[in-house]
Amino acid sequence: MDPGQEEAEKEADPKRARRILANRQSAQRSRLRKLQYTAELEKTVELLNEEISQLGPQVAALRNQRQNLTVKNHSLRERIGALIQETAYKDQMNAALRLEVERLKRQREGGATALPQPPPPQPPQPQPQILAGHANPLAHLPAAAPPHAAGSARLCHPRLQPGAMPTQPLASHLQGQQQHIAGRSGYLVMPQQPQQQQQDLAALNRAQGAD
Repeated sequence: MDPGQEEAEKEADPKRARRILANRQSAQRSRLRKLQYTAELEKTVELLNEEISQLGPQVAALRNQRQNLTVKNHSLRERIGALIQETAYKDQMNAALRLEVERLKRQREGGATALPQPPPPQPPQPQPQILAGHANPLAHLPAAAPPHAAGSARLCHPRLQPGAMPTQPLASHLQGQQQHIAGRSGYLVMPQQPQQQQQDLAALNRAQGAD
């Protein structure tokens, strides 16, 4: 189409010309807005890239910290499980110990009521010995009577003749004398052995034979 024809058409249809002009202006403004928006996006990208470059080491450090915390969390969970098992075991042991203590208490109380504890054994008491003054049961008898008292001695003990052995009544008499001495002194006199009695009686016989 020739330019002359276009101008003719424009002059013929002014409304169409204004519409075409408005469309061209709108397209131009749209291109400008797009270019402006693209420039803004590029600036934003540059800023974000700078921020990424700055935050990169921090992100790596935080990532390592997260891994460490994950491992630590896993170990803590395992430790918590072990502590729970240990606590349950200790509770069972404490319950068993309490039951054992109660059983021992009941057993001790039952034993104390049923079977009283015997008293501790007393040490043996030493037997009192014969006094030095009464060590010889024949000490109160006359050792050697004078010649004029021989008859009286024979009267007191008619069976103690020279060379004669004493009989059972004499032994009973000596035992009675020992008891009489013990009653006066207040001390317990241990009974003599038969051999000691025979020695004492032999000494008495010798004393009588000397008369």
